[in-house]
Amino acid sequence: MKKNENSENKVMESFYHYIGENHINHVAEEFDRISTDASEISCPSTLDAWFDDYNEQLKKQDQKRTFRSRVQLLSKRVAIFIAIALVGIFVTTMSVEAFRIKLFNIVTEVTDKYTKVSIVEIENSLESQIDWDSYYAPEYIPEGFNYSNSENFGEIKIIFYSDAVDKEIQFSQTPVNPEYQIDTEDAVVADVIINAEKGILAQKEGLLTLIWTTDERTFHIIGETDRDEIIKMAKSLKYFSK
Repeated sequence: MKKNENSENKVMESFYHYIGENHINHVAEEFDRISTDASEISCPSTLDAWFDDYNEQLKKQDQKRTFRSRVQLLSKRVAIFIAIALVGIFVTTMSVEAFRIKLFNIVTEVTDKYTKVSIVEIENSLESQIDWDSYYAPEYIPEGFNYSNSENFGEIKIIFYSDAVDKEIQFSQTPVNPEYQIDTEDAVVADVIINAEKGILAQKEGLLTLIWTTDERTFHIIGETDRDEIIKMAKSLKYFSK
């Protein structure tokens, strides 16, 4: 009886071994077939183009987020000194009449440098989009950039310009700050002259920051563009008033 049981066990072991071996062979053959079919599948070139375009859009979005965070950091530092600047404006010894005369002279000087048609065209284009009583704005904008948005926080005014690839230039104007700070760590910093006024130009990781001050305002231009373009933009500043 025991001998028969041992024989049956050996038969069953052989049977299971046979089944297992055939199953493994079948799975291996199936994997080979799938691998062969996969190697014969060709990806359309349009799919590569789509992935390249998608990755490029992600890169642009990341660059824009980085730019915004830098500007926000700079704005926080500048905002610390705004309250001091407002006090300085109220206690200034310059009369209202003298203030008006000086602005009128600035407008006259800028007007003399341009033809009447060009000035009217720029004013109408910008004033139709910005509903402020008075403000400064650059007449020269780097090629490819156009007005995109503006924000007004009382005495602080910001104008945004952007191009087709979402690069951005921000021009802001605030009351005169007795002091200000810019991020110059690992940056290339140079002194510049903007219409007889001394300014500071800092370049860091492709981002340019230009700050200069007149008797009435402190101006900032921040953007990803050429150094000469930023300076040319600053020198073209014009006063607009309704």
